[in-house]
Amino acid sequence: MATKGWYWQLEPAKSALARYSSLKDPPPCPKCCLAAGFAKDSNGTGRNTNGCFRCKACKLKLRAKDFWSEVLKLPLDALPPRELPQDAGKLDTL
Repeated sequence: MATKGWYWQLEPAKSALARYSSLKDPPPCPKCCLAAGFAKDSNGTGRNTNGCFRCKACKLKLRAKDFWSEVLKLPLDALPPRELPQDAGKLDTL
């Protein structure tokens, strides 16, 4: 899965994408219960943009943190802390 967008290089989107990409089969959506897969998406503008996942069947959008816990069923304390664009020196690319 190719990454487009600076926000996929920051936590929690980075870890959620890595974990999702490593799965053999897509997990079911918590809303429609179909295992149609999830597309990378984004929400927000400028520095407030964040990576999210969109169900290919019902179009439900989940932030990376919610995707981690609700779809991947992983504990939130296993997710690295949130990074801001300035933490990673990304401000010049916005």
